[in-house]
Amino acid sequence: MSKPHATKTRDPEETVQRERYTVVELAINSMARVSLFAGSRWTQLDRDRLIAEAKRSTGLSDAGDDRYLQGLDRILSESRGRYRPLGTALLRNLLLKALENRLRAVDYIKRHPDVLQIQIQRPIFVLGFPRSGTTLLQNLLATSPDRAPLEFWELMSVTPVREGDLEADKATRVKALARILRLADLFVPELKSIKESNPHTPEEDWQLLVPSFHALTFELAYALEDYGRWLQSEADMAWAYGELKQRLQIILHQRPRQQLVLKCPDHLWFIDALLAVFPDSCIVQTHRDPVSCIASYTSMIALQERVLTGRIQWKALAQRLTHLFLAGAHRAHAARLRHDAGRFFDVPFEDLTRDPEGTVRRILDYFHIAAPCTRSVRTELTKPRADSPGSHRYSTQRLGIDPEATRDKFRWYTDTYAADTQAVA
Repeated sequence: MSKPHATKTRDPEETVQRERYTVVELAINSMARVSLFAGSRWTQLDRDRLIAEAKRSTGLSDAGDDRYLQGLDRILSESRGRYRPLGTALLRNLLLKALENRLRAVDYIKRHPDVLQIQIQRPIFVLGFPRSGTTLLQNLLATSPDRAPLEFWELMSVTPVREGDLEADKATRVKALARILRLADLFVPELKSIKESNPHTPEEDWQLLVPSFHALTFELAYALEDYGRWLQSEADMAWAYGELKQRLQIILHQRPRQQLVLKCPDHLWFIDALLAVFPDSCIVQTHRDPVSCIASYTSMIALQERVLTGRIQWKALAQRLTHLFLAGAHRAHAARLRHDAGRFFDVPFEDLTRDPEGTVRRILDYFHIAAPCTRSVRTELTKPRADSPGSHRYSTQRLGIDPEATRDKFRWYTDTYAADTQAVA
């Protein structure tokens, strides 16, 4: 067993210090390696075994439209041998849970066919580069009884575990997610100061695309670049967004909302598919200095890389994300030219942070939506958060990127959408 490198640090001001496994993680990885050599199912990325196990654990057999297999097969093929045994076991668990969620959603719709008649009227979608203020804006837009986000506990599994008893079902699902989050905190304790999460926080709805195995998170967080290229060039994302809609309908069947406020940076890459399925969407796009977004997100996603591979390769990670962000900006711009400009509202990060109340008011006025009272917005702004401004510390130096050269690549984007965006070194 190699020696742990837990003491290796960088700038003491930065949030992410540790770059390799701790002694505990090395021990768990060793156990996972033994499981791998022994042929244990916990580290086997085999499609048929995964599907069989999901069917056995749920007691269900119908997984619906088999187009999900296209994405699943690509994920499995590209991920084999890519991660340490611990990382492979964690990915396998994610895929297994996604298959179980898929089976349960198909079963729920078969038992409740009226679900598909539920209208999702004028949903608000907040999108933009990761770390560009989408979380803050979603929270502020949802400060009204008429509008609501989706909470983490209901995104993790859209179907009830105790059907017919809403309160007991919620309590059970909240408790289960809390256990998962406590475990995650052991591996990535830094995350809470970067992005606060608990069972009740509004979260990103990319989780509703995972059971379709058509989700950009597999490139963003798992570095499956071939899969990402397929997703952006060949995959039927309108089909995937249609399945996302069905999962939203299942959630609303249990707990109706008048208007959903959804948030996910991933939608930036797939605006055409989103509008094909939700043609009356109100799309709010946030804009922040790309270098700041890349540096912040690299710091955040590096925690995932550390768990999956046992080490952080800062320069390669920053280069990959720079390329992906640039592709997202081009794809979003091209998509916006194909659609009614009235569907979109642009929010520079500086406007949001300088005048959050006014920004919310302007957005809602633009889409002719009733505004929340000023007091409710101010209450949201004063809530204590572990990820409050300044809690996440990062820099561009360790990433090996040239800030000005990177900004030059995005110059067309900032000139078009965020001319007032302030550069951060």
